[in-house]
Amino acid sequence: MLPGPDMIITCPSCKSAHRIFTLLSANTISPMLWSDGKLIYPMFPKPPQITKCNVCFHPFWLDDVEFIGEADIRGFKRWLMKFRCRHLDSAQHVTELTEDELLNFAESGNMLSRDREIQLRLFAWWAANDSFRMTAPNEQFSSLCQRSPRQNDNLRHLV
Repeated sequence: MLPGPDMIITCPSCKSAHRIFTLLSANTISPMLWSDGKLIYPMFPKPPQITKCNVCFHPFWLDDVEFIGEADIRGFKRWLMKFRCRHLDSAQHVTELTEDELLNFAESGNMLSRDREIQLRLFAWWAANDSFRMTAPNEQFSSLCQRSPRQNDNLRHLV
């Protein structure tokens, strides 16, 4: 796995700059397909599909943002300055939303299409299950039955 240049995007709400990592090369050796449908390639990480702004905390889909430039891994920056964006020098990498953040966005009714609501709820379900993925089997089964009412409600929306 070799890192590539970071893509620079802006928040659709406040126009703050954010970075998305890219890869020059990766491989799909040793994939892990979980029973909830999540597929993990240890040597092929992918950026999240939805994130939130580090400045205004507005959630947004990476499909809906505008690409404004790239920064290579040696620190030399090349910008396609289509417009000015805020906080360019302090641009941080996008991060995955937590289960609560995903559910809050799904339940907010922010004019989401049904497909995007299902995606959000699936990502929330995967986030809830992530804590079980790397624990010892005897620890997993005792806590699997202890789902919160919110997690159960999310599952009902998915089925």
